[in-house]
Amino acid sequence: MSEDPKIGRSSSSSFGSASGGYQQPALFEAGSMICFTYQVEALLARGGMGEVYKTRHSEIGTEHAIKIVRPDLANSEKIMELFRREASVLRTVRDDAIVGYDGVLRDEEGRVYLVMEFVDGPSLTSFLEDRVLSLDEVRRLRDRLARGLAAAHDKGVIHRDMSPDNVILGQGDLEQAKIIDFGIAKLADSSATTIIGDDFAGRYAYASPEQIGLYGGQVDVRSDIYSLGLVLATAATGKALNMGEISESLVSVIEARKRVPDFSSVPPELRPELGSMLEPDPADRPQSMREVIGLDRRLRDAEAMAAEAAAPEAEAKIPAAPLAAEPAARPSAGGGESRRRWLAPALAAGVTAIAAGGYFVWQESARAPETPVARAPAESASLGLAAPTEQAAPAPAPAPTPAAAEPLASDEVALAGEAVIEAASAAEIQAAADAKAAEEARIAAEAKAAAEAQAAADAKAAEEARIAAEAKAAAEAQAAADAKAAEEARIAAEAKAAAEAQAAADAKAAEEARIAAEAKAAAEAQAAADAKAAEEARVAAEAKAAAEARAAETKAAEEARIAAEAKAAAEAQAAETKAAEEARIAAEAQAAAEARAAETKAAEEATIAAEPASQPQEEQVAALPQASAADLQLAMLRAAEAELTAEQRREIQRDLRALGHYEGTIDGSFGPGTRTAIAKYQKVAALDATGYLLPEARAALAEQAAPARAEEQRLAAEKAAAEKLAAETAAADRAVAEAAAARAQAAARTRQPATTGTSLQAALPNESEVDRLVRQAEGGDVLAQASLGQRYYRGDGVRRDLAEAVRWTLEAARQGEARAQSNLGFYYMKGEGTDRNPAEAVRWWRAAAEQGLPQAQYNLGVLYEQGQGVQVDYGEAAKWYDLAAAQGDRNASERLAGLKRRGLVPAGN
Repeated sequence: MSEDPKIGRSSSSSFGSASGGYQQPALFEAGSMICFTYQVEALLARGGMGEVYKTRHSEIGTEHAIKIVRPDLANSEKIMELFRREASVLRTVRDDAIVGYDGVLRDEEGRVYLVMEFVDGPSLTSFLEDRVLSLDEVRRLRDRLARGLAAAHDKGVIHRDMSPDNVILGQGDLEQAKIIDFGIAKLADSSATTIIGDDFAGRYAYASPEQIGLYGGQVDVRSDIYSLGLVLATAATGKALNMGEISESLVSVIEARKRVPDFSSVPPELRPELGSMLEPDPADRPQSMREVIGLDRRLRDAEAMAAEAAAPEAEAKIPAAPLAAEPAARPSAGGGESRRRWLAPALAAGVTAIAAGGYFVWQESARAPETPVARAPAESASLGLAAPTEQAAPAPAPAPTPAAAEPLASDEVALAGEAVIEAASAAEIQAAADAKAAEEARIAAEAKAAAEAQAAADAKAAEEARIAAEAKAAAEAQAAADAKAAEEARIAAEAKAAAEAQAAADAKAAEEARIAAEAKAAAEAQAAADAKAAEEARVAAEAKAAAEARAAETKAAEEARIAAEAKAAAEAQAAETKAAEEARIAAEAQAAAEARAAETKAAEEATIAAEPASQPQEEQVAALPQASAADLQLAMLRAAEAELTAEQRREIQRDLRALGHYEGTIDGSFGPGTRTAIAKYQKVAALDATGYLLPEARAALAEQAAPARAEEQRLAAEKAAAEKLAAETAAADRAVAEAAAARAQAAARTRQPATTGTSLQAALPNESEVDRLVRQAEGGDVLAQASLGQRYYRGDGVRRDLAEAVRWTLEAARQGEARAQSNLGFYYMKGEGTDRNPAEAVRWWRAAAEQGLPQAQYNLGVLYEQGQGVQVDYGEAAKWYDLAAAQGDRNASERLAGLKRRGLVPAGN
């Protein structure tokens, strides 16, 4: 996952992958402010080195992407140098195909942020998951990216990490493609070093041979050309070319870059241009990114030139010599030589096609016997139109007879075609040659050398003509640009003159209107002061009414609680009375039963005594009536319950609830729920499940429940104390707010300018509005001082001067003007017109907040929540948010709700 901004979807970046188990929470939540200016909207990406956020400028509403390094890596000089390098590159390089740079910020904690253009769209990698690009789309993407990289190269910057992940398509449009992530870029100056030295930098799948140490390891603009070629191949096929797997071994990565990659999956039309960009040797590639723009047209022009050079040769059937392979020791690539070298594959392809065509025609018409062909030594795998290797001159051969001349010429044409074909496929060139083939090759080579010399002269002339045409076109373009600039300058001058004339007229009209406006302004100022006083009085009254309403609600709740407790006590008393009555009835029933049993027993005994002695004893026993076990159990349960008072029954319920056996109401009534809980306790305690408790069993239950009961009481006491403290704090806060509102109202009614007389209030003749404010402010008028401070801050009627804004705002703040105090807190927090000092911001915002200004109360709450200028204190933050919210500040209400949702302050606070 990339940290790079600009993206609306995930991508990768050298800025760091999300590996290494970095699973810390995001540094910023949605809605957070960065440097008091940028509001976070979403986390775009995160990785092993940092995070990228989508933000919006709080003042002008523009979208930006902001990158920040992880806090635990911020002390790494190597990581921070990567960060600074990317910022420096983006600041230096400006092009529509490169993501825009908006600045670097540092907050009070020393964290550094890179602010960039936000590009809403997928990476090229994500785009290719849906489809591959067409031939035309690949070439348009090639030209746009090449122009962007050319702009970077013009500033001496090499990207070194071109890959589909680092190309973002704005709105999914190829025409809006932008290159991102210059974190590992380096300067093209050969003496320049990077913070990663000569180590590998980039992605192996898209790295050039030079980046892994081949061809001297010197990374320059041609390295970006190679990587761009691999990106275009991926765009055309939807899959990266096989360039070796670093997971297997570095050897496979190196071997894959010693030859041109396998293009079998690439459309045939793209193979020549991609082949020239992906030559292993940098000298065989285009030598600048501008040569890549329109590369397909350049190659077609080269093929046409090759065809024109080869056509006369085939028509005249001039004997041709086989092309020798390029020697292994190459000259340094520079200027025209390097251009000829990277165009050589295209020239060879054109010559091969023509020569091969002549060869097959000859085969059909002549069918002459084959003659062994001499092959040039294969000293290099790279193709070029080099001169034949030097040989000893053989003795002159006798002139052929006319009859034998035609077959010989045909043989030589075939040999030339086959040699060209074999030269175009270097793998088939072998080192075997015999004397007869070499002699025939020498004769053909002399004729071909003459043709090649002529072709070279023609090519040179064509190249010079092209250069001259380009120079002429550039001169014409420059002349057109100069003419356009001159016309624009003329139009601008005329517009400026018109604007100045209009400004003069406006100034005159303004001066005429000023005198009339000053009287009106004085009246409006008085009206505004009256309105302000009325508004402050209204706010104070509303705050007081809200406090009284809350007090009334509290009183009503307390009365309801007392009534509920009284009702519960009455119900408990009724339940006790009912239980006692049931116990009495049960006791009477039991006594009656026992009496009846006694009477029956006595009668039975009398009967037995009257009967003969021989009556069996078993009959006497069987005749006695017996009570059932259920009757006895019920009688004992009722008797045991009848002995208990209501408070004893409530204590049993409390003990059972503390041990987790009872969940009902503590009301002293022994219903099925209480009896079930007793039976459950008896089962756990290995007692007989009688459903009632004798005195010794009740004592054991109380002893077992004592620790849990004590903990319940402690928690209840703590909760009551916290609720009491919260209520007292809320009452104190309300008292402070009411007092502050009263003071503000009184100050609004009684505040008068510190000057004497009325001469300062009225404008003097020919005195401007600003001059009048300065005169009044210097005379001690607090409202004039506050107004003058705002004018200097905004540049309203005066030159914008932050130091003067702070000076006059401070004068008004010292006299107790609440809005001036709030503005002064803002200046200290932002460091505008004075040194940044959060502690001073706290001081002045507190002074304004205590006067009841909701904006200052909200700001003070933010500082306490974030710990800026003060220690983090969520309770204090909630206090100030609550006061601001009571005056209708919705932001304060949302902040307070957020503290409660996160459990940072009690929900009832």
